Amino acid sequence: MTTVVVSALIGCSTVATRDTPSPPLAPFIGFAQPQRYTQTVTITRDGQDYRMLCVLELDERGLVLVAFTELGQRLFTLEYRSRKPKVDPSPVLPATFDANLVLGDLQLVYWPIRLLQESSNKGWSVVEPIGGNERRLVHDKDVVAVVRRNANGSIDIWRPALRYHMTIVAASK
Repeated sequence: MTTVVVSALIGCSTVATRDTPSPPLAPFIGFAQPQRYTQTVTITRDGQDYRMLCVLELDERGLVLVAFTELGQRLFTLEYRSRKPKVDPSPVLPATFDANLVLGDLQLVYWPIRLLQESSNKGWSVVEPIGGNERRLVHDKDVVAVVRRNANGSIDIWRPALRYHMTIVAASK
């Protein structure tokens, strides 16, 4: 199972570094209301489903995400508590794994839209159509990512150029 999840993460990172520009990261923020989520994450890529279990903590010091295989083996820990993200990868992850893609997806979901818009570099924009359930990351008029919050509480993230779709379902809050 570890090999399967790692293969999905490697594939997404490899395609990203070759074919797509890397979106700018928004600045670090603290969260006034501490939140802790245990989430099941399903990545669908090229017709295959890969599952991970993640623990996400958002608090006044920032963000911490720990990702595990379904069997409980830690894949990586990502901390964003200062200007630069800190990643502690498991030895099973290759050097090509790009944690900034993971952080970028998390920012599209959890960061205030105003901050995302203000920190966008030339050619980049984040739009949130009326209703507030969807956000789009756009680079030079091309949609790079779409994030949708569903009525059932799940979150869908599509990255067309990376050929993946991710569904996040809260296992507990």
